[in-house]
This record gives sequence, structure tokens and C-alpha cells, in this order.
Amino acid sequence: SHWMNSVHNMAKDIVFRANEIDYYPVLILELPYSVAPFINAYINCQGTACDEAYKTIKPYYSTKEGLAFLNDLKAWNAAHPQKKITVACSDIEQGYIFSLLNLYIPYFDALGIHDLKDRVNTAKDVTPQIYAYMDSVLKASPATTVVKDKPYLTKAKALEVFDSFSAFYHAIQAERKSGQVDDFMKIRSQGIYDNLTAPGKIGGLITKHKFILWGGSAHVRIYQY
Repeated sequence: SHWMNSVHNMAKDIVFRANEIDYYPVLILELPYSVAPFINAYINCQGTACDEAYKTIKPYYSTKEGLAFLNDLKAWNAAHPQKKITVACSDIEQGYIFSLLNLYIPYFDALGIHDLKDRVNTAKDVTPQIYAYMDSVLKASPATTVVKDKPYLTKAKALEVFDSFSAFYHAIQAERKSGQVDDFMKIRSQGIYDNLTAPGKIGGLITKHKFILWGGSAHVRIYQY
């Protein structure tokens, strides 16, 4: 039932009806952790900034239903400034492409380091050497680092996302070693758990605010993995 139109529209109806009769300011979606700041930039954008913001998240919102939901969130926030919805994303980085293109390469550029893209393109993967290089640069970067024109892409956010980036890295390494997808899923599930519970991540939001969790039931079982 992953992408059924009826399931998607029912969930969307629940989100907006719940916020009409009460207020659930946090909406948690099962997308890679790195996508959240870009979704929030779009649903709170104005004017020409919206085109660029949508271009970034289009890979996750290219269907008719997905785009309609995104624009409904945008319209809701514009019409309800006292009841705005903030999106958080619970999954690990499912692949490297989104966070590399939209967060880490721009972040390294902001540091004056312009070789990350070439390193990954040459290796055609995130190798152990590239992973260690990224980890070292991120930890050593100044606390005040911020990506130009994207005030939400700070060192703190880069490190937050790197936890999910690392979870995917270790999950894919484990699956390659054993040939078992279960080894990937165990690390993924732990990563989702960490994203949802860590005080510096979503855990800090859901202990303070009402929230709606929209995701796969198999991925949030507390009695498995």
C-alpha cells in the first residue's frame, strides 16, 4: 500500500482535520533526515524563492498527490501563521545523492573546500576514505559555518544529518559484506529510532509538542530490531 492514492489522500485528510480541531505542529514524514529543512523552506517560502526551494525537493515530490500535499502544507502555513506545521523526517539517508548535492557539497564550498564532488565522482561511491574525510572536515569546521542563502544549513545541521548519512553508510557496508538485506534493515531501524528519540533531533520536538507520525508501521515497531 506504499503509494496508493487512497491511502495518501486519507493520511493528508487526517493531518489537516487534526489541525483544524486541535494543533499538531510537528509532522514527521518517513523521508531521509536531510530533506526536512528543504521541505520547511518550501512550505514557508515567498515569491521567487519558492521555485528554487521546490527544485531541490522535487525528487521526493514529483507525483500529482505528493505535490498537491506539499502545496496544501504551504497554503496552510500561509493561512494559519499561529498554527504553522513544521516537517521533520525520520529516515536515514537512503542513498547519498540528495544530502551530497544539497548539503555537503555546498557546505564544503562554504568552507572553501571544493574537491568533495570530484572525489565522489572519481570513486563512484562513498568509500571508507571519503567517509573518513567528510567526518574529519565536518568536525573541524568552524561552529559559525553557514551555507550562503540557506541559513538553515549550519554546522549543527550538517552534523545532525551526518548521523543519518553514517547510518546509511554502515548499513550498506553491512549488506554488501553479508549479502543479507536484514543487516541493512537492522541498522536502518536503529537509525530511525535514533532520529525519533535523540533530544537534539526529533526527540526534542516530540517531547514538547503534539505530533503526527506518517510512516511505515514495519519501521517503527518497538518489539523488533
